[in-house]
Amino acid sequence: MNLIYLSPGAVYPPNTGARVVAYNQIKGLAELGHNIHLITVVASEDEAYEQTVGLSNILSSVWSYNRSNHKLNSAMKSFIYPFVAASRSSNEVKKNIEQILKSTKIDAIILQSPHMLNNIKNIKFSYDVKCILSLHNIEYKTMYDISKIIKNPLKKFAYVVDSKRLEHFEKTNYKNKLLDGYFFVSEIDKKFFDNNLNYRRKPTFLVPIGAEAHSKFKRKPHNGKNVLIVGKMSYYPNIEGVLWFYKKVWKKLKAMVPEIKLYIVGRDPDAEIRNINDPSVIVTGTVDSVEEYYSIADAVAIPIFSGGGVKTKLIEAASYGIPIVSTDEGIKGTEFRNYEHLFVANDPNQFLNYVCEIINADDNILDMEKRCQCLFFEKYSWDKICRDMSEYLYYISK
Repeated sequence: MNLIYLSPGAVYPPNTGARVVAYNQIKGLAELGHNIHLITVVASEDEAYEQTVGLSNILSSVWSYNRSNHKLNSAMKSFIYPFVAASRSSNEVKKNIEQILKSTKIDAIILQSPHMLNNIKNIKFSYDVKCILSLHNIEYKTMYDISKIIKNPLKKFAYVVDSKRLEHFEKTNYKNKLLDGYFFVSEIDKKFFDNNLNYRRKPTFLVPIGAEAHSKFKRKPHNGKNVLIVGKMSYYPNIEGVLWFYKKVWKKLKAMVPEIKLYIVGRDPDAEIRNINDPSVIVTGTVDSVEEYYSIADAVAIPIFSGGGVKTKLIEAASYGIPIVSTDEGIKGTEFRNYEHLFVANDPNQFLNYVCEIINADDNILDMEKRCQCLFFEKYSWDKICRDMSEYLYYISK
């Protein structure tokens, strides 16, 4: 199939949750023989260059548009549309899509987010092309949930207002004839959409978040004990979770296990995280590869309480076979279950107890690790996910 893939942000290098999903989807589909034209709205010229260099060898074409060059235009459009959609609505993107459609018979356009919907209006009907929306979560609900944890009153107000505008924007587009099908990473979000937002009863499919299988991965011997938290550390739900873990779990944990270390691994760490003044805590910022940190991790902590969607960090940890302690929100929308595949706790003392149980690993922990990794291979490897996604694309495009 010939496909156009629209993303609201850069997909390469795959160093955040959203990028990991988009990169592995397009890479997997390309390996299955699909010809893919990638169009993204990026934040800088450096992002555009790095993406083009990194992806040109696997895709038919790579196009990146820098939204920083059109701030005034985005501000004007934000009087009509929510900012997340206005900042990604581009006449250049529309012209690029039309250019591809005129030169190539495109079977489907995949939009990685509702933020990109303005770019296919009119085009959809002029060229009679199938359009599929891929949703990581119910976007307007997630934005509203994030507003609840923002401390700055002006930012909080802006998030609340834009969440309401985004709700109207999404519902309007779900009611018209713009979209022919939907992909969801979470069964919970899929059911919510089918029951409340699928006004035209278009087909919906579950396309989970996956991870690479690490058949050659080996854990390294190391002194002491290490706990790992991974994620984009400028993302509000991650900031909230890290600070909760540090203040309510870690201080007690290091008193019990003096040789323990906490690795906080992820790009753009917020000032509150950077300013943690504790020799037992290592804040790495951006890293070339997280694998070296998984290789020395005794436990992975996923202290997350908001944000919606399936957490990439959960699937990634499962792929490495590292024992996991998560909150309920961290496993939401997946088939991972407490005691069977990992530990789940929202109470800080219980979270602490589970981390200690992992550190003092016995045969029960080893059995749980194996069940967790087996579930990953059964449900969440990119190879299986992309083959299923390919079948869904053929079905929608008939």
